[in-house]
Amino acid sequence: MHNGRLPSTRRRRIKRVSKGLLALFGAGIVFTYVTNPFTSFTVVRKVYETEIKPNGQITLVQLSSPAPHTASFYKDVAWVTSGLRIVNNVYTGGKKSNNQDVEHIIDDIHNLRFDSKNPYLISGDHFSQLFPRSLGIFYASLLDPRTARSYTDWLNRQTIYLKTTAYALDVVARTQSLPTTIVPAWRDCCDDPQYLSPSFRYALQSVVWVARYDDE
Repeated sequence: MHNGRLPSTRRRRIKRVSKGLLALFGAGIVFTYVTNPFTSFTVVRKVYETEIKPNGQITLVQLSSPAPHTASFYKDVAWVTSGLRIVNNVYTGGKKSNNQDVEHIIDDIHNLRFDSKNPYLISGDHFSQLFPRSLGIFYASLLDPRTARSYTDWLNRQTIYLKTTAYALDVVARTQSLPTTIVPAWRDCCDDPQYLSPSFRYALQSVVWVARYDDE
């Protein structure tokens, strides 16, 4: 150190490291954006779409097959990208309602959260990963027709719930494990296999119940 200053070689080294870390962070932000299936320019492939038959039945159309990974490396990637997405979405994501009336605000939330074009249900705008347990916790009453606000709301609820359950089951079938978290990464998905929670079992039972309800 000379005159209270770092040597020039050390300053250049610190500057290079700082630029490298900044570039790495920027690349991470870009990666988390394009691998978020809820963004406009995502590279994540849609797994399911739905069709409504003339008799009113909702049917699944499989567009692709997920290729989940369970190795430690992919779990680390899932952990990092999930954290970056949450931080990014807290400050940049989410649509605010332009309405002041409570009932209209609820309608806006339902239209956003249960949009049938979404790949699956999420627990909030700051999330992009799928928590299968949410089907039986946050959305336990989603398939109760008494809580539907309109015919469109009821149709969207059934559609997104069906797509979400099918996607989760597809991952279960391909990993032979019981994930509690499914994190999208590139065109495939990362998952965190732990256990099949009772709430996910409730989700499966709810789909069967609605199918029987619609047949009556």
